[in-house]
Amino acid sequence: MGAELFRRKVEVLTPGRIFTFPELYLEFTAKFDSDNIPDEVTCDLYNLNDDSMASIQRGQSITINAGYGNDIGSVCEGVITDVTSSRSELDRVLHIKALNITNQYLGMKVNKSYAAGTSATFIMKDLASLLGLKFDILSVKQDVTYPRGYYANGTFQDVIADLVDDCNSLFIVTGPSLTIIPGWSGHTYGFAMDAAHGLISVEPLDRSDTPAKYKLTCLFTHGIEPYTFLDLKQKSDIVLYIRWKWFYNGMWSYSNIRRWINE
Repeated sequence: MGAELFRRKVEVLTPGRIFTFPELYLEFTAKFDSDNIPDEVTCDLYNLNDDSMASIQRGQSITINAGYGNDIGSVCEGVITDVTSSRSELDRVLHIKALNITNQYLGMKVNKSYAAGTSATFIMKDLASLLGLKFDILSVKQDVTYPRGYYANGTFQDVIADLVDDCNSLFIVTGPSLTIIPGWSGHTYGFAMDAAHGLISVEPLDRSDTPAKYKLTCLFTHGIEPYTFLDLKQKSDIVLYIRWKWFYNGMWSYSNIRRWINE
């Protein structure tokens, strides 16, 4: 019924195979945070035939896209780290574990010189393209131009971080997403959150074991990542940003949500 009401769609792509929900029942859990440790994803596929089960192997690539109707986006672009199977009452379940792999590119070495007058954003885009990467958002506060040229030498992550610092901006890595934003002040990339946009609940948190200030539950929005801004429309004085999220039983929960108006 949920798929009919909300036109939920999920695609799981492995080499030579595409598994889609609601045609095939499946469940996935996608966790992310703002550190440099690869994000783990689990995916359970139900009642596959023998050929499909045998085709999914450790070390293969996996992509999970999810959303509603025509609005779907990437949840995972990774590599399979473990595959097991089990019986659950009448079902046969294939359990897949995977890691988002953007992080493996961050440590790759770059070594390239740029001519006088080259801008920082040009260098960022060029280095990313060399590794087959792209920025989901690339917006800097001040695009610096290097009058005597620029020598990019080091890991991709370190070189990009230096360039972003020169532009007085922020570099955020989350799963398959690379984002550069001007900073929190005047930040305009975000989502309106109210009942009409899938908001279910916002619960204040006051716990000693977490720095989180709120727990938010809403319908799935693939574009929400760590440091995404959420504008709670029913409370005009609150804008939140995200640090962690997880998926469970058809809903997304967001934790370590900070009240931007005060911090």
